[in-house]
Amino acid sequence: MKRYILDTCVDIKPDQANYPKYFFDDLKSSKFTVKIVIGGSKCLNEIATKRSLAELVNYLSDIGRVIKIEKERVDSSETEIRERILRKFGKIDAACDDLHIFALARESNCLYVISRDDRMAKCRDIIRNNIGHKHCPNIKIIASEETYKMSKV
Repeated sequence: MKRYILDTCVDIKPDQANYPKYFFDDLKSSKFTVKIVIGGSKCLNEIATKRSLAELVNYLSDIGRVIKIEKERVDSSETEIRERILRKFGKIDAACDDLHIFALARESNCLYVISRDDRMAKCRDIIRNNIGHKHCPNIKIIASEETYKMSKV
C-alpha cells in the first residue's frame, strides 16, 4: 500500500482544471492500494475550512483510506523546522510556506506529496541542504501522472 500526503491546494473535483484523476481513481478504487496521510493543526484547519475537501476526507476515512498522525507531533516538528530555518537564515523564504507538509512527512515517514505547488521542491532543497537531512525529509513532489506512476513502482 502506498501512502501520499495530499496538499490542500490540489483540485479535488473532477471538473477542475488540475484534478489529478490518476491519483483519485486509485484512491477510490476497491483495490485498496493507496491511502492519504493527514495531521497537524494547519492541515486539519485547511481541511475543516474547505467543505468539499472535508467531505472527501470524511468519505476516505470511512472507507479506511486515511492515516491520521497525531496533531501535536506534527505541530512540534513544524515548529522545530521553522526555528532551525530562522536560526540559519533569519527569515523564512516565500517558497517555504508549507512547512507543515515537511513536518507531516517527517513524522509519518511518507515522502510522496500530491501537489501542484512547484515551490515546495525549491523549499525542500533550500532547507535540506542548510538545516540538515534529519530535519527535512526528502519529499517527492507528485504533480503529473508520469511521476505518480513512477512513485508506485
